[in-house]
Amino acid sequence: MRWLPSIALVLMILVIVIVGLAQSGRPFWASEQNVDQGNVIVASTPGLASDVEELACPADKVVYIVPAGLDPHSYQLRPSDYSIIKSASLLVVVGGEALEETLANKAEELGVEVFKVVDVYGLTMLKTPSGKVNIHYPIYDPRNYMAFMRALAKKLAELNPECADHYRVALDRVARDIERILSSEGSLKGLKAVASTVMVQYAVTWLGVEITGYVVEDPEGHALPSELEAVESLLKVGAVDLAFIVVDESGRPLTKADVWLLEQAREAGIPVVRVVAPYFPGSALDKLAILLGELESLNLLGES
Repeated sequence: MRWLPSIALVLMILVIVIVGLAQSGRPFWASEQNVDQGNVIVASTPGLASDVEELACPADKVVYIVPAGLDPHSYQLRPSDYSIIKSASLLVVVGGEALEETLANKAEELGVEVFKVVDVYGLTMLKTPSGKVNIHYPIYDPRNYMAFMRALAKKLAELNPECADHYRVALDRVARDIERILSSEGSLKGLKAVASTVMVQYAVTWLGVEITGYVVEDPEGHALPSELEAVESLLKVGAVDLAFIVVDESGRPLTKADVWLLEQAREAGIPVVRVVAPYFPGSALDKLAILLGELESLNLLGES
C-alpha cells in the first residue's frame, strides 16, 4: 500500500495551503490569479461607485457601503461594512462628513489605502452663505469632476499597471463627455434662484446662476423660520427666476425642505428645476445630463 503516504502528504499540503489563505484574509477558493487581476474598489455611496465605474477596467470590482436609496447622513455602519472595507484595494470617499471620515479612519486602521475627493488637487471649493466650505459633492461641478477623474485614473493605474491603458482610454472618453456638458457653461448667467439646500450648489453654479437664498443651508439640519420667510419673500415678489430642489432617482422631492420649496415656487409661478441627489445610483455625468435636460425643457439653454 505504497500510495497511502502519498495521499497523506497531499492532504497535509492542502491543509497548510487552506490555513495560510485563511490567515491572509482571503477566501480559500480565491486563487492568486483571481485576487491580483483587478482592483477591489469600495465607494461610500452608489453614486460615487458609479463615478468609479466610469473608469474601472473589466477586472476591477466596484462595490459600495451605503445601500441604494438610503441617505448616507442617517446611515448606521454595520460590522459587515468593515469586512467589505478590509477586502478593498482602495476606499473612495468624498470626505468631510461624519460617515465618510469614519470609513476613512477604519480603512487606515485596516491598512487599506484611502482616496478622498476633497483632497484632490485643483478642485474649486465653494462656500455656503455662512462662510463654510461646502463639502457636499464638489464633483457635481464638471470641472471638478474632471480633476477628480484624472487623479483617480492615476491612482487606479498605480494599483493595477496592467489596466493602465484601459484607464487612460476611459479617462479620454470622460473628458469628451465633460467637454460636451461644458458647452452649456454660463447658460443661466444673469438669472437668480433659490434652492432647498447647498447640496445643489456645485451642480448649478457653473451654469452662471446666482443663488440668492436657501431654505436650509445644512442638508442634515432643519429650516429656521427666518430662512423660510426670506425664501418665501423672494418668491412672492418675483425676485428670482428659478427654484432648485433635490430629488431622488424617480424625481420625487427628497426632504421636507424640497417639498416646501416645490409648493411655494408653484404657488408663485416660478419654474422648478430638479437636481438628483448625488448619492443615488448613476454617475455625476448622468445626473448632469438629467439636469441639462430639465433646463432644456424650460427653454433655458442656448444652442449647444
